[in-house]
Amino acid sequence: MNYKLMFLTSVIIILLLVGVLAYKEFSSSEEENNQLKTNTPSQPIEFEVAGEEDFSNFEEILSKNQMIQDLPKDGIILMKFYNYYSGERTWEKEYTLTRGNVVAGTPGEYDISLWLHSKYLTILKENNFCSVVKLAKANGDFGSSTEIGTSSLLWKYKGMMDYKDCLGF
Repeated sequence: MNYKLMFLTSVIIILLLVGVLAYKEFSSSEEENNQLKTNTPSQPIEFEVAGEEDFSNFEEILSKNQMIQDLPKDGIILMKFYNYYSGERTWEKEYTLTRGNVVAGTPGEYDISLWLHSKYLTILKENNFCSVVKLAKANGDFGSSTEIGTSSLLWKYKGMMDYKDCLGF
C-alpha cells in the first residue's frame, strides 16, 4: 500500500512538472508571437534605391551600434551589399566590420561574410540594424556564410550570442 501511494505521488509530481514546463513554453512562444505582431508594419515598406548618402550613413550608424562595439578584438566580418536592378545580382559596396569600426573595403581574411540587398540601407536607423536584418532575412534578401569552423566560430564569438539573429545564425 505504501508503494502505491509513493508511485501515485510521483506520477502526480511528474505531471505537475510537465504541465508547468509546457505552460512556460507556451506562454513564452505566445509572447514572442505578440512581439512579432506588434513589430510588423501594418503596411508594406516602400524601399528606395540606396544612394551614396545611405552608404555613408551605414558606416556612421553601424560604427556606433552596440553589436559592433561588442565584436571580439580579433573578429572580422565582411558586409557586402548588392542589388537586382539590372535583373541579376550586382555587387555594390563591401565593408569590413571590426570592434568599433566600419571601414569601406574588403579585408584579406574574415570570419563571417554577410550580404544584404542595398535597398534596406534606406530604412536603417540608429538602433534598428537587427530588425532590418530580420526583415531582410524574412524577405530572402539576406545571406551569410562563415570562413572558419563552427566550433572555432562559436568560441571566438561566444560573447555575441545576443546578436546571433543579427549575424544571420
